[in-house]
Amino acid sequence: MKHIVPPLLALLLALALLAGASPLTVFAAGDAGETVVWDFDGEEDTYTILGTFTVGTQTVDSAFCGYLFTAQEAGLYQLRVTMDGKDVEDEIWFGISNDLADGKASEIKPYDALSATPDGEEWEYFSSFAAGETQLIAFDDVPDGGSLTATLTYCGAVTGLTPYRPADAYVIDATIWQYEQEEGESPEIDVDLPFAVTLSQGRTCYTYPKITGTLTAGDVTLLAEFGGIESEFTLHCVQISDVIRAMAFPADYDATVIEYFNGDAILKNDFPTALTVTFSDGSVESFDVEMGEWFFGNFYYADIVTPEGIALTIYVDAYYDDESEEYVLEASIGETSLTKLTCPVEEADRSENVKYFFSSLSYAFNATMRNLPANFAYGYGLFGVFDDMITMFRYMREQIGSFLAYLF
Repeated sequence: MKHIVPPLLALLLALALLAGASPLTVFAAGDAGETVVWDFDGEEDTYTILGTFTVGTQTVDSAFCGYLFTAQEAGLYQLRVTMDGKDVEDEIWFGISNDLADGKASEIKPYDALSATPDGEEWEYFSSFAAGETQLIAFDDVPDGGSLTATLTYCGAVTGLTPYRPADAYVIDATIWQYEQEEGESPEIDVDLPFAVTLSQGRTCYTYPKITGTLTAGDVTLLAEFGGIESEFTLHCVQISDVIRAMAFPADYDATVIEYFNGDAILKNDFPTALTVTFSDGSVESFDVEMGEWFFGNFYYADIVTPEGIALTIYVDAYYDDESEEYVLEASIGETSLTKLTCPVEEADRSENVKYFFSSLSYAFNATMRNLPANFAYGYGLFGVFDDMITMFRYMREQIGSFLAYLF
């Protein structure tokens, strides 16, 4: 393989070294017909180089081929692939490498998503390149033996990245979260905050950039990264205890749990219908508890708004606590427990156990088996049915044994 560095790339590398800039990705570009081996998490595919991709349109008419692209300008590039004028992104695989050197590629260049509006109803996807960066644009297959039309458009460089209408305050572990990264990396921040993106061509769009930093109470300086630029910004953060002083279930609520023959336990009176919240300013307000549905059943929550106008969601859950070996009813935000009740336990009598067994049987066949994929339903539905049958048989045998012992 010939090892040739494009003249422009060589010049940019030299300038980067002189200026102390970060090194650019280097690929020893070869002639058409040479190959690049792309490693996908240990699985390798070989792509034949068709030539050089430039901004504009190229044709692909064979499988496992690709073009080398060297960005003349830093910024966002959009790749569109069509066949006979129709988008085929959902029918074929194609991608841009993110690490390319010496005829070997690894990783896939991540997409940068932009929306025309801050609510993000519709998204367009772009790839960010540094000036002089060379990557492989590769295609796995061509439907029906036809030819693909690949169009690469330069959309401009990102020149501005600013938060769009941030809230007055963010509650740590409730409306803003910090996730630990690998050693040496800054923690990543998750927050529902769009950013306005200004492009060099004058267009303004919106995105959710990568955000890093460390969350503490007070004014926190964080770092947003998108489209090859970084931008510092400040948010005001508070702890949950700074906005909620106390929370309570209704005073007359009975949190008794009924435990059945197979170890299942259910709240005798279902979940409480309201929560009473005392805020940091001393004000007290009651909020309704709602029921939501998800894949495995129901969950319970209360949407609240603090006097400062911060919207929060409190989740209510009943579970068996392995540490205390007790059933508890708990209201929490994230990993912060706001209040917790220990649940008294009642053992179901014989008639309740039999009724519960047939009710579980009916649910398994009428709900679980019908609504879940077959392979999942088998594990989640049938397995539970058979297990309950065995447990019920043992339970009834014990009941009959006790009855006979009583008689004789």
